[in-house]
Amino acid sequence: VPGLSLTELRQMVGPGPVLFRAVARAGSEKGGGVIVVCPEQGRATDVPAAVVELLEIAGSVEVVAEEMLGMAAAVVDAAADSVLLAMKGMEEGAVQAGLTRSTAEALVRQTALATAVLLADHPGSPADLKDQVASPGGTTISGLAALEERAVRGVFIKAVLRAAGKEPATRAAGGVTVTE
Repeated sequence: VPGLSLTELRQMVGPGPVLFRAVARAGSEKGGGVIVVCPEQGRATDVPAAVVELLEIAGSVEVVAEEMLGMAAAVVDAAADSVLLAMKGMEEGAVQAGLTRSTAEALVRQTALATAVLLADHPGSPADLKDQVASPGGTTISGLAALEERAVRGVFIKAVLRAAGKEPATRAAGGVTVTE
């Protein structure tokens, strides 16, 4: 039930089995999303394998404490939307450089998918993978330099903080509402 804590749900349903809250985000309907789940505090310290297995039908499962559930959902939303915005910018740049829109869209989408596949199997961080594909003096490192000149990484950090209601200006304005 969106907006209700597990404590409130427990009060509504009375005694019974352990309750869990789960929030599905970004691609869950296709089986490739992120599901954030939390156990009822004081009743369970983790989420049973059977619950995780059931939720994995919709994608990757991450277990968090209930007080982090809204923030985790905001982070997933900010990440998904930031990637989509970056992809749109790359498509526009490719069109401006002379590619047709359909070719630009196809190249950017497939590259994003391929990168996600590589990252899923990569034991290191995204920065490690970036370092492996960006050859010294190459086109990739030149493009990355343009992003760093504009402090894009810092903008992504700010976007996540704002979405999660953790940026000072957002907190002062009362934070954000996260729909679940």
